[in-house]
Amino acid sequence: MDNVEKTKRYFDRNVERLGRMKETQQSGIAKAAALSLEGKLKGEILDIGSGEHIDYSLESIDRLVCLDISSGSLERAEKNNKIEFIPGDARNLNMKDNLFDCVVILHTLHHLAGNSLTATHKNIEACFNESHRVLKKTGKILIIDAVCPRIVQGIENLLFKLSFLVLGLCDKPMVYYFSLSDLMNILSKVGFKKMTFSYLNTGNAKHCPFTSSIGIPFKYTPLSHFLIEGVK
Repeated sequence: MDNVEKTKRYFDRNVERLGRMKETQQSGIAKAAALSLEGKLKGEILDIGSGEHIDYSLESIDRLVCLDISSGSLERAEKNNKIEFIPGDARNLNMKDNLFDCVVILHTLHHLAGNSLTATHKNIEACFNESHRVLKKTGKILIIDAVCPRIVQGIENLLFKLSFLVLGLCDKPMVYYFSLSDLMNILSKVGFKKMTFSYLNTGNAKHCPFTSSIGIPFKYTPLSHFLIEGVK
């Protein structure tokens, strides 16, 4: 089974528990994300992967389309006249070209891991390609996610098959964290320009799936949150 399909099933099964975690352990990350996005979201927006959780102001947004692979998350979403919730796959958006002023991808990329390293890179590239395609001319992509140092990514690569096997035995989908430079390179490869990045201070938030359950603050892991921006 494709790992992204495993991720969908995992989120559908655990939607209530993950929702509670978002509101408690991960509240610091949500606040940091909202602060970093202030004044950046205007016009028609596509949000990929946030599900029921909207971590930013809708004040300057004319229309918001929230796409998520988990139907469970979408069913729990609070209805709003400005927001349209639709099921879909970030790797293959069933949409026309040049629709949106901005594509937002928050805390989602690490869930796009495939069944292999090659598949994982293809998934991220497909997501960025599709985001580029549906953006209007000079539209922007805004990404917030955890990234790791290159040396940690190298260790991830060495342990990928073992991690995939162990997580599978625990009935959990694979996750994979890219380095900041790798994400910037893939964005550039698919055509994004004028790319910038900025660090997010997430305080004592507990986000990392391997540490949150035992109470280790995110800041004590090798991961850091960044906002990455690019222009079509």
